[in-house]
Amino acid sequence: MTLKTNPFCLDEPLLWNYENTKFISRKIGMIIHHSNKNFILDISEIARLAGLPITTTHEHFKKLIRIKLIIPRSYINYRKLDLVHVHVFYKDPKINMIDKKIGITDFWTYYAKFYSCSESGIYVRYLIPLKYVSQLLMFIDKIKTAGYINDYEIKVSEYYLENPITFDWYDFSSRKWIFKWDLWSDEIDKASSEFEFADPKTVYELDEIDLKILENLEKNPLNDLSDIARLIGVTPQIVHYHYHKHLITNKILLGFYMDLYPFPYKAYGQRVSSFYLVNIMFENNGSLARYMNSIRGKTLVKSVWKNLGEDSLLIAAYLPSGEATKLLDFILNMKQKGLAKHYKLVLLDLETVKRNIIPYNLYNISTKEWKYNIKSYLTEIENLSDDHSINE
Repeated sequence: MTLKTNPFCLDEPLLWNYENTKFISRKIGMIIHHSNKNFILDISEIARLAGLPITTTHEHFKKLIRIKLIIPRSYINYRKLDLVHVHVFYKDPKINMIDKKIGITDFWTYYAKFYSCSESGIYVRYLIPLKYVSQLLMFIDKIKTAGYINDYEIKVSEYYLENPITFDWYDFSSRKWIFKWDLWSDEIDKASSEFEFADPKTVYELDEIDLKILENLEKNPLNDLSDIARLIGVTPQIVHYHYHKHLITNKILLGFYMDLYPFPYKAYGQRVSSFYLVNIMFENNGSLARYMNSIRGKTLVKSVWKNLGEDSLLIAAYLPSGEATKLLDFILNMKQKGLAKHYKLVLLDLETVKRNIIPYNLYNISTKEWKYNIKSYLTEIENLSDDHSINE
């Protein structure tokens, strides 16, 4: 497919209604299932795994993208690029933070409003070098001191795992999702207490071609390598070499997947599904590992981050509102079994989501380091303090 002017990475999948669910036939379900289970967007391979003709698979795939039921994404091991996820919950903002660019540095990647029983605010996710986390904290403290927020909470995650939607829990005959909470709980009990995350010490030093390939594939995972070669001005052979020998071999690019929200989001103006961020503190690393070893194929879990320096996970979960109490029961059951200590949950407003990609232009090819301009960010906050309209 040709280069897309508006990058897929900045798009959100369609928030489904009940009519959209009728669109999911067994063929379409299997296309999404095998793509996400194997982290591939290769039409021929998806068709083979799904037992479908290539032409049928291609037509369904194009339609899914055209109506935005799915958004193709690249799965990048950012830790290999010396980047960590930093999750900041800006509490009780006094202004429209996104319009005023408050909290928006070059390294922000995700933005949404959040709510809980006791507080609300703005959730911003950053991807920055670990050594600059302290400088980001200076920036956030400056925002608080300036009076733009009441308080904040921060989580630094050294690892993350994508868990794209599969159809293991979908019954095609009734066209309903079956949430197998008891079976999942039993699976955790039997899971291994060892889980291997990526090695944080092995940071890969990108060259210019690696960098440009990654940037183009993050913007649009459907870009053909030959298209990327024309775009960056090198031969297809060079791009193929860097792609396979550098990015794939060194596990920087882990694959591709189809992002989607597979349950109706609203009906008659009321929300009927919810997107949660759940932070669970586990009893120990073994308990955390058992949970991690159980999540593949669990439809509601979209992404998981391992928090730095503690046995806790931040989990992105999308599920029908009717299953929310069962999610809480599931977590409480882990507490009763001595697997988890406590948890905290917030709700994200999917209608406010904005995305961004990492600033590849701030990677210095010569020094193999990222540039983080803290002085510039602090100056922007100081300049906004002089803008009297900010409190209007």
